[in-house]
Amino acid sequence: MFTTAAPAQAPAIAPPPTDLGGGTGLGAITAAGLAAIISAVIILVLKKGGNDKYASKFTPEVMLVMGFCASAFFESAGWGGPGNMIRSIAAAPAASWGWGACAIIVTAFALLRRHKKGRAVVVGFTAATLYAAAGGWWNWPGWLIHMGARQIGLAG
Repeated sequence: MFTTAAPAQAPAIAPPPTDLGGGTGLGAITAAGLAAIISAVIILVLKKGGNDKYASKFTPEVMLVMGFCASAFFESAGWGGPGNMIRSIAAAPAASWGWGACAIIVTAFALLRRHKKGRAVVVGFTAATLYAAAGGWWNWPGWLIHMGARQIGLAG
């Protein structure tokens, strides 16, 4: 007679931490916390009298990306206020042009114009919101940030 043994069970995999740092080292950091950190850095870099040794490293291009990331983390945290404001401002043109056209226009504005740091942040923040509204492949950068945040437990 043949006996069938129960298959060996794979060891249990621990679930990912619910926050970055797991409460040790840096302490708990959530998606809202990351959005706040990025926003604080943006404000401190833009503030007059900042330390030029560090603030000069934040070029307008870096500030544009930081604005984009801040917007994506605000959305991941469920804070829709700033994004809702941008969507309501862009709703009239988007009704006839489409959200994709608005996304192309903000991208052209971001790439073809020179920006100071403050305007670059606003353009990056606006781009993230319009990309999400346009959907499709426009949404992949914000989606990638959101999914990464979900994988490590930063967003719901």
